[in-house]
Amino acid sequence: MGLFNWKLIATVIIILAVIAVALSMHPAMADFIDKVFDKLAGSAPAKEPVRNVSFILTSDEYNDLYFSGNINIILDSDSFSAEMSSGNISTSEKITIVGTSISGHVTGKNIFFEGDFSRISTEGTSMSFNAGSIKANSTFNTLRIDNLKLDKFDMARASGTIMLDNAMTTIGYKNLSISYPLASFMFNNSLHVEGIANKITGEGITIGP
Repeated sequence: MGLFNWKLIATVIIILAVIAVALSMHPAMADFIDKVFDKLAGSAPAKEPVRNVSFILTSDEYNDLYFSGNINIILDSDSFSAEMSSGNISTSEKITIVGTSISGHVTGKNIFFEGDFSRISTEGTSMSFNAGSIKANSTFNTLRIDNLKLDKFDMARASGTIMLDNAMTTIGYKNLSISYPLASFMFNNSLHVEGIANKITGEGITIGP
């Protein structure tokens, strides 16, 4: 490429830069440019928050929990029944649902959920199902939800331990707000939560960035 062509390209770039600066000074055009950049940024995959705060917390009380995602459910019920794409299931044995996309909520000692699973198995028998959809509404004696990600979770009167950079903090009956937890939630007559989070705050406590 000749010297003349390089000079022409450099001149065009400079002119475009000057035009861009001039347009950005106009309020309407500046707003338009901002929206374009916001649109481009919004199309990029959301970054996972840093989770370097580990915790083990227990509370005697809990509010309704709404969940969604690639989670596993382990449920012990006197009488569990559900509708599945391959037929209905009814069992009083502990049941494990390995999900690919499940949403639902826990209220008291009742759980409702629906979605797709990769495998279902029951304890003590050879009953198992591979890949399908499920819809269930059941009471439970004990319930465990693993691999649950939330944007925020509040715990009332929580007790336990929180660790960051090998520094452990012991908590006793504090109202806490947990930011971006990735944890196992275990329900019986109380709530036990164990996992990692971005930040935990509440009642004079701030642990995390």
